[in-house]
Amino acid sequence: MDRDRRPTLTDERQGDTIPRPLPPGWLEVDVHGVERPVLVGPAGVVVLVPRPRGSRSIGLADPSPWPDRRHRMSAPQMLAELTTQLIESRCGVRVVCTPVLVVVDDEPVQIDRPDHVDVVHERVLLRWLSHLPAELDQPTIDRIAAHAGEPLLRPAA
Repeated sequence: MDRDRRPTLTDERQGDTIPRPLPPGWLEVDVHGVERPVLVGPAGVVVLVPRPRGSRSIGLADPSPWPDRRHRMSAPQMLAELTTQLIESRCGVRVVCTPVLVVVDDEPVQIDRPDHVDVVHERVLLRWLSHLPAELDQPTIDRIAAHAGEPLLRPAA
């Protein structure tokens, strides 16, 4: 993969990106440090995690707690937490990023995830986004869109 190009929702399919057009009020933002598509809109911040083509299982192998009694987070949950922290530190707004596992192939999908990550097929992603309840106002969306891509550390002058 070209190092200067951000990964898309479906890298293995040439030319594919997030379905367009996005629902009204939704924007794709480049969050510096997050290598997955991030959307911001009236319903909040969503990070899209593609389900690898041909993968059989997308649940957690072992949902038991770690020895220190903390429940572990799945990879989509960790990515959403990282995205939340980066946006909050850059934009100065409190947000909760929602991870969404996006199924990109045509296999029938019946999934029960113990980590409560939403699973959405790419064909219904836009409709799913448009039906989420509103959480952010337009000034907050604009602020996130304007500052999410800034690096945390600026180079010394």
